Amino acid sequence: MKLLLSVAAWSLTAVGVIAQTAPPSGSSTIIPGQWIVEFEDSASMSAAGLGRRNVRPHDEIYASLTKRGVVYDVDREYSSPVFTGAVLSIPSDSDLTTLASIPGIMAISPVRLIVVPDVVQQPTGWSHPSKRDLFGGLFGGLFGGGDASASASASASASASESSPSPNLFDQIFGNGNGNGNGKGNGKKHKHSSSSQAAASTSSTGAMTTTTIAGTTTTTTATGSSSGGSTSTQTSVEVAPTAAYGNTGFSTLPQFQGDKLQAAGYLGQGIKIGIVDSGVDYTQAALGGCFGGNCKIAGGYDFVGNNFNGSNTPVTSSDPFDNCFSHGTIVAGIIGANDNIYGVPGVAPDASLYAYRVFSCSGATTDAIVIDAMQKAYNDGMDVINLSLGEPSGWSETPISVVASRIVAMGTTITTSAGNSGQDGAFYAFAPGTGFGTIVAGSSDNEIIAANQATVSTGHAPITYYSFQSFNLHAFPLPANTPVPVYTFNNATGYDGCAPLPGTPDLQGQIALLSADGPCSIGDKAKGAYFSGASAVLIINTENTAPYIRLFPLIPYAMISAEDGAYLLEAAAQGLNPELSFAFSPVVVPNNFTGGTTTFFSEIGPTNELFLASDVMIPGTQIISVFPFNPSLSFFNWSITDGTSWSSAFAAGSAALYLQQHPGSSPWDIKSAFEQTAVALPVSLSDSSLQSVAVQGSGKLQLSNAANRALSVTPPEILLNDTANFCSFQTITLTNNGNSGQLYTITHVPADTALTISNGQFNNEPVPTTGTTANVWITLSEVYVWPGGSVPVIVNFYQPDGLDPSQLPVYSGWINIQGGNDNINVPYLGVAADMSSQPILDSQNQPSIQNASSSYSLSNGDYPTVVFRLLNGSPVVLIDLVDADVNLGFSPNYNSKRDATASTFEKLHQSRRVTKSRLEREVENAVVETGDEGPTAEERDLLNLNLGNIGLNVSVSLSIGNGGILNTLCLFFPLPNCPQNQGTFSNVPTVGNVYQQTWNARSSSNADGEGNYDYTFALSNGTFTNNTAIPNGNYRFLLRALHIFGDMTNESDYDAWLSQSFTISR
Repeated sequence: MKLLLSVAAWSLTAVGVIAQTAPPSGSSTIIPGQWIVEFEDSASMSAAGLGRRNVRPHDEIYASLTKRGVVYDVDREYSSPVFTGAVLSIPSDSDLTTLASIPGIMAISPVRLIVVPDVVQQPTGWSHPSKRDLFGGLFGGLFGGGDASASASASASASASESSPSPNLFDQIFGNGNGNGNGKGNGKKHKHSSSSQAAASTSSTGAMTTTTIAGTTTTTTATGSSSGGSTSTQTSVEVAPTAAYGNTGFSTLPQFQGDKLQAAGYLGQGIKIGIVDSGVDYTQAALGGCFGGNCKIAGGYDFVGNNFNGSNTPVTSSDPFDNCFSHGTIVAGIIGANDNIYGVPGVAPDASLYAYRVFSCSGATTDAIVIDAMQKAYNDGMDVINLSLGEPSGWSETPISVVASRIVAMGTTITTSAGNSGQDGAFYAFAPGTGFGTIVAGSSDNEIIAANQATVSTGHAPITYYSFQSFNLHAFPLPANTPVPVYTFNNATGYDGCAPLPGTPDLQGQIALLSADGPCSIGDKAKGAYFSGASAVLIINTENTAPYIRLFPLIPYAMISAEDGAYLLEAAAQGLNPELSFAFSPVVVPNNFTGGTTTFFSEIGPTNELFLASDVMIPGTQIISVFPFNPSLSFFNWSITDGTSWSSAFAAGSAALYLQQHPGSSPWDIKSAFEQTAVALPVSLSDSSLQSVAVQGSGKLQLSNAANRALSVTPPEILLNDTANFCSFQTITLTNNGNSGQLYTITHVPADTALTISNGQFNNEPVPTTGTTANVWITLSEVYVWPGGSVPVIVNFYQPDGLDPSQLPVYSGWINIQGGNDNINVPYLGVAADMSSQPILDSQNQPSIQNASSSYSLSNGDYPTVVFRLLNGSPVVLIDLVDADVNLGFSPNYNSKRDATASTFEKLHQSRRVTKSRLEREVENAVVETGDEGPTAEERDLLNLNLGNIGLNVSVSLSIGNGGILNTLCLFFPLPNCPQNQGTFSNVPTVGNVYQQTWNARSSSNADGEGNYDYTFALSNGTFTNNTAIPNGNYRFLLRALHIFGDMTNESDYDAWLSQSFTISR
């Protein structure tokens, strides 16, 4: 089976129009005029008589374009078994239709900008004389002005400024209204807040040196500069105790049995892990301090440089050094850091890491660049590739998902993050995690809270403050083992710090003790204390509330318990003048609030095609990891942050250990082992019912159990489909890989059923549930399996009764098999509704025209803008112009119903669901097995349709020369040689198309603060998508959105909206 990129014939809209609102971060938008184009490879073209022997297909295509007079530029080329093609700049859509008609063109897709979410950029435009005087010129760049996206080297030379403090700075460092550093969230938890701290710092441009300073070890490393724009002539400083590294208890590895495999001697030796991300600050001691050769960061490539913004020309380099964007360094540390002061080594510290830098200093990249990096990682022989990145999708057919599927099919394991928009509810899966065979890691909450203890001058027991980094190791440290006074504002209940501090006290050399209560954010509290000169800030937590863990780069900060806070207030009131002393004194506090449950921001599935959105859960909150060193950006060596990106990194390191123990394992071997040995998580610590598989996937990873299981079960997951295509009878096969026979007990373990929609809208997290679950009949409750033998067991599922399909219920659970030392859980999932009948256009938020007017000149901002929301994802969304007095032949009603006859998409969906249980063999054999002879011609057409050009060619195989892409274009454009029968869709009388977009994610509620709320289209350029001018006249917009699994040639498979009439008069 070929996995082809989706040909976006509908996406020819990108040139000159606004295809979608650009969300603030974490999503994507189209780059006008740039296209990812896939070619047939040389062998296929030669076999079809379309190419010359020993001539690259690229050159054949370019020659054909030149011969036809197409204006184009080649921006990027792909040449590998994964993908053969190029990124072409083609400004004219009419030239794009010419490209689509050329034999040898397999797929076309628009280039999309991808922005990694929630990164605190460089603080600028403010100063504080006392801090500047204290630390001299070292932090001059921090206090100087400059652009937030400027390079680190430029900002480092900025001079100190005496200007007034800028609110924008604290929006970036201390947070804007909620204390999480990026203006998003609820003030209790945060996602990828990139604050970091460190030990004391120095400057150096020399080679690696090690010196001993007052009982500490300082390691300084430096290398040459990178031609990509980042300078790697930096100083990395780490302060450690004189004794060898001890066990702080801060490590997350024991929570998923990573420590057990390490104790058995598996540390990733001989395994190569590719990190497609931002670059890495490899000068950090925990990351080896060097690059290339025998270094921990053994290789890689910079695809972007520092200043790439998505539209300018990237600057490439063979050196992936990056100290201006933290994401990749954190990921590298989680995967493979050496042991360190904080006791948080990577999962696979002996693995060889390769950094493929795709994010610039501003966090920008494109899917075309990500594909290039994925291809290079594959070509470089990576055993595991980690992709802690993504965009809202819900579909398996987006370009990066398809390329990920191919790489997995070729034997390379890919781990990817589930996404951080779980607040937005179900059916909001991220690509590339939607790719087949990828291991998608969601986040569970950390079971521990890292803390330190401070000594109290009054003789009271040590006070625990919730910070993995002791205040004497902060970038602006308190003196070690030296009493520091606590300032309490003479308030018995604790001052909240939200208003200007009473009496504008000078807090120099004192610790500000503040209450967590009040209307302002934690960031605002820290800001007020900082500008009052405080040396540190302690926040008294609200009783029975989880402490808010956060590091601020300019002032030591931590929470303490309500009990300890009450003591300090009382001691001050009694005139005891309490003082605190700080040293590195780590202590672990159990997370009795949410530990071991699914994280609120972890993505919730399933996908639109009813695959799991997360495969396993791994801790992704309060993760301590190495951080870049760059004082000009307030980057100081270590961080504690949240996100599924970190869960994915843990999964990548885990895959490396599994591969070391089981060389030659396929990606599906690893994925299956991870899924089947996972432990199901409860809804909460007070509710022992099990969380839906849509939320937690298989459950939390148990790496040692996965690597040492004797029993394997196929399939690794059971996908039951929806009510229209319900797959009730399933067969699971038990294989005993042990040395002795074993009796196994088989039972059904249901999870709560998720009610994903209420009152016509998706429910935000937490998604409400019901105890109504599926019934399951298992033919054999006990089965004996001889060593090396296999036994099939039939399992019959019955959908839950009494559920309301309008709530789009997702039911799920596990088939549990126990015997010997094995406890295997096979997850299942189904939907108690017909997906094809789900509305696409959101009728509660009806499409509309912004700046509605009866007439538009299409100049000087006078043009109509269509705004619409998608309640569910759609394979294709179209906007056409129709005559004002048009007779469409149907009545747009926002929710067009499908015909009873199964469409091609329905058949495709049935085919995929039935064969999903055999996906392992599908991947290994590169075909979908429907029998020993492989797929039939009809099945091959359906599969090509699905994974390549979905909806583009209903009845014709996509073999070379068949004109499949051109056939699709004929649905929208009056081109020569078009087939006569295009279905009922072609009978709709349109004037011309102005917008087309494929593989659309549903609109979100913006509960995650990431935007992506409404889709917008502005008719600003006055042309159709074929680049011809729109004549003056009276028109309406006809908006249509194809149903999930709908037939694009069948008009009734679309939701439709017809606008009011308007006039175009230039």
